[in-house]
Amino acid sequence: MRTTHVVAPDVAAPRRLWLCVGLAALIVPSVAAASVAAAPLAAAAASRPSGKASASNGDARHSSALVRALACHASWTIQGTSSSGQLFGLAAPSRTDVWAVGDAVVGTRTETSVERYEGAAWRKVTSPDPNGVFDELHGVAAAGASDAWAVGGQGVISGSTDRTLVEHWNGHAWSVVASPNPSVAGNVLDGVAAVSARDVWAVGDDDVTSANGPAHTLALHFDGRSWSAVASPDPGAFNALDGVTVVPGGSRLWAVGMKRTGSVDYPLVERWNGSRWSVVATPAVAGGWLHGVTAVSPDDAYAVGTVGKAPLMLRWNGSKWSRVHLPPFTGGLSGVAARSSGDVVSVGERLILQGSRASWMVVSWPRPAGGERDAVAVSSSPAGSRTWVAGSSSRGALVLGSCG
Repeated sequence: MRTTHVVAPDVAAPRRLWLCVGLAALIVPSVAAASVAAAPLAAAAASRPSGKASASNGDARHSSALVRALACHASWTIQGTSSSGQLFGLAAPSRTDVWAVGDAVVGTRTETSVERYEGAAWRKVTSPDPNGVFDELHGVAAAGASDAWAVGGQGVISGSTDRTLVEHWNGHAWSVVASPNPSVAGNVLDGVAAVSARDVWAVGDDDVTSANGPAHTLALHFDGRSWSAVASPDPGAFNALDGVTVVPGGSRLWAVGMKRTGSVDYPLVERWNGSRWSVVATPAVAGGWLHGVTAVSPDDAYAVGTVGKAPLMLRWNGSKWSRVHLPPFTGGLSGVAARSSGDVVSVGERLILQGSRASWMVVSWPRPAGGERDAVAVSSSPAGSRTWVAGSSSRGALVLGSCG
């Protein structure tokens, strides 16, 4: 089991804990079935009572785009990997260059695990283990074929990792890069995003010593020379950032996680406007925790997570975040990526969810014993697009691919 922050059992984050929750939802076995399934979902959205999201001509167009996209996503296949363990992060800078990171237990040690796909097959790439006892990677981002970053934690203390871990790929090898540790205990990084080679961000939390806090959001920035800590808000008694993404067309970012008020968790969204981080209001979903975020444009972004044992999804429309009303699926969501505004893919506990705005459905996938998914990435190129999902199975690391 992946090491996680100390949290109360009923608010543990699926992105940090592998939960065994059964799937109770519609499985779309083929493109034909997907076309049939899309109609009732869109119709259900249109008939929602006043006060909830309703279908519009725009939603109908997105439903049509969803059906067309499913012609691509209907054929998920298991891709071979060369490692044991589990994968938590994905980055796809191009169709033929994809990174996946995580960890693997070797004897009494937990070691970093890095896999790379270069157009033909996945292969294991050697990565450092500076602690030597416990090292793991949670997120990965790439600014180019010879410039990738992976982040996580090292050492174990009070259910978290003791120190942050940042590693860099220079085109030939992975190496450890010095990174700040603001607290004497409990520093960890969970997400990373690259605006450019000289503008990279990593997020997580620090000062994690108990389930009741204090815990602080952690934002680190690389300016092309070194990593430094940047102030980020702490609106609750216990705060964490799990995911970060670049907003297309500039240097702005979204980061998501949770804040705790009293004994209740709520979604937390923070925005980097080019000069500072600030909290952006979200629906007050009691028990909600966000784990992944993606931005299609400045006016279109999605954040996903969990609320209880159910999936949680929020959407940004350019002026506010609102809750997306999903069909009654079971299991949380941990990662999200978008090929376009009409083709968004989210993954979680035994679940691959695809759609846009008011139309969402579960798509079928090969299900090995113990299969879980924790990250998703979409790559686009002149030769076409491809979607990747990473996680684990009872046999070790698991990578799924579609469209190609």
